[in-house]
Amino acid sequence: MNMEGLKTSEQELVEARDNMLNIIENLSALSEENAASSEELAATVQEQTASAEEIASSSQFLSETAQKLTEMISIFKI
Repeated sequence: MNMEGLKTSEQELVEARDNMLNIIENLSALSEENAASSEELAATVQEQTASAEEIASSSQFLSETAQKLTEMISIFKI
């Protein structure tokens, strides 16, 4: 192989290395974005779970209050 061929091969290797580094950087950035999205999703699910529990608790309270009111007004007859 002559010097020109070696220079071309070296340049191709440098370009391939740069492309690989670029791909690795992009993959790293995507991984970080996915991790952040996963954390946000987990926080949202946790908030929704807390809201659902609060709604269930409020529903139970309203049901008990309705039952007590029904018992209280049952003494009145129309």
